[in-house]
Amino acid sequence: SSQKINLLGKAVDCSLQYSVNPCRFLIDDDLDTFTHSDNAIFGQLFYNEIDLGRVHSLSGFEIYNRQDCCRERIKSAQIFILNENREVVQTFDYSDYEALVFRKSFMEQIDGRFFRIELDNSDHLHLSEVVLYGFLESSGFQL
Repeated sequence: SSQKINLLGKAVDCSLQYSVNPCRFLIDDDLDTFTHSDNAIFGQLFYNEIDLGRVHSLSGFEIYNRQDCCRERIKSAQIFILNENREVVQTFDYSDYEALVFRKSFMEQIDGRFFRIELDNSDHLHLSEVVLYGFLESSGFQL
């Protein structure tokens, strides 16, 4: 069975954020913090992206929505798993935006290096945490 991938210290990129809600909050293992897009860039695509540093065989994910309010803002988000050439391998719609956590397990493992969440310019993108599950591609050892 797969295990949680340690994301602490992984590279995180995102569209412009409020300085008190930086990108790194997406993987800080703290549900009391959250990323938050800056409304100065409305009209642009909002995104959060985690670079795993190398290809992993992913078996699922959990995305924790902002815990204190405004969960509906995520309703039109899409989730992408990209390979090391930044080509889309798999796409998911964020389908359960009323829940505090959106969980997805894959029927078959998906190899990817980048995990990206995008929201069109309809509202703010703010998330508390992302958890990924899987195996190291090259070895089959659990993470």
